[in-house]
Amino acid sequence: MKALAKAVYTMAATLGLGTHWGTAPAGQAIPYLVLRHVPVIAPQYTTEQVFTESRGIRFSVFATTMEAALDYLKSIETKFIGQDIAVEAGHVMAALKGSDDCFLDPDRDPSAGEVWQGVMDITFEYQRNPGE
Repeated sequence: MKALAKAVYTMAATLGLGTHWGTAPAGQAIPYLVLRHVPVIAPQYTTEQVFTESRGIRFSVFATTMEAALDYLKSIETKFIGQDIAVEAGHVMAALKGSDDCFLDPDRDPSAGEVWQGVMDITFEYQRNPGE
């Protein structure tokens, strides 16, 4: 899972946004991207010593307009869906788009203007050896 997280972060960072795991630091300039692991209901399959599993990652992009947030979501989809994802250990067999949404962020500072949040969940079908 660590190799997958690193590969996703590396690819996401090429979008030209400030990219962070978990939360963005205070004062981060907009636009920026936050990545989070999300649970997926999928079994792990063992074939001798190889595991096949589903790993979910949520991409949350923050922008000043709805149009910009939607454009960034489209860029994320283009970057990951149907593309080769190089990982140090294991193999990504597929990246599947789950839900997506775009909304005015309710936690924004009203005095700072609008902040739109675009959210997309992607499930990665990942094959790895134990311990990777």
